[in-house]
Amino acid sequence: MIMEECFDCRLCQTRIKYVYGEGNINSKIMFIGEAPGADENISGRPFIGQAGKLLRKILKEINFNNFYITNIVKCRPPENRDPHQDEFDACKHYLMHEINTINPQIIIILGGIAAKYLLKINKSVLKMRKEVYDIDYIKTYVTYHPAAALYNPSYLKPIKEDLKRIINERTINII
Repeated sequence: MIMEECFDCRLCQTRIKYVYGEGNINSKIMFIGEAPGADENISGRPFIGQAGKLLRKILKEINFNNFYITNIVKCRPPENRDPHQDEFDACKHYLMHEINTINPQIIIILGGIAAKYLLKINKSVLKMRKEVYDIDYIKTYVTYHPAAALYNPSYLKPIKEDLKRIINERTINII
């Protein structure tokens, strides 16, 4: 798979770099967001902008650094708009390749847009974060995207609580 040569949707016309996931390929936990931002588009690395820095800070605070992180869409949408359905669809096979390669035991979806696309449900993150889902027999959880906490600091506490609960309760037998 040569992602850098992907021309499956209009996002290829404005991307600087294709942004594939990164992290520990042997990790049992995979984080999935919706799409790269401006910093990621320049560097080609996921979650290195302000939202990514906040997420990594939270993970460091709860003493967790064994993860793999990616986005559904691999190219930045113009003006940081939400990805369109056809863009999600065009990138889905890349995401499924990542999931199959990493073979996580837990997926944590970051944000409502990614959750609605992956889980095919239309609920608020507030409701989704209280349930356990399944993606190809993988336990899947939802929490707020760290970017939400940058704009509304009241989301920071629920993100920390969710990650702490999911990682601490679910990883005893997998790390």
